[in-house]
Amino acid sequence: MGVNNIVALEMESTKAAKQKQYRIDNADAIKESKKKYRANNADTIKATMKQYRIDHKDALAAYRIDNKDAFAAYNREYAVKNKEKEAARDAQRIHCDACECEVNRSSKSKHSKTKKHLDSIAMIQNESPH
Repeated sequence: MGVNNIVALEMESTKAAKQKQYRIDNADAIKESKKKYRANNADTIKATMKQYRIDHKDALAAYRIDNKDAFAAYNREYAVKNKEKEAARDAQRIHCDACECEVNRSSKSKHSKTKKHLDSIAMIQNESPH
């Protein structure tokens, strides 16, 4: 290894150390800058991510299959940690415009299949001009 290579490696290591220290010292400013960028470019980021998911559909599906156990473990852990939050969300009351009644968020799907709801929807559709 020549002298020039050793000097280059030392310069790289000091440059990396300076960059690391800069990121530590300016973490709040960097975080704020990234947040501002994401807010200003939300549509572009969303379109890029959508295209990425389309282009790499097979790889993403294979990753999910390969890491099925990890995803299941994460979901179980999340459910345990957020049990109260999910219970409160499910207990929220939602107003059904068709039936003019209140239903729990957790039973909204079940309510949508009831005779009362289906009859109300049919009646509304018959009244509206086509």
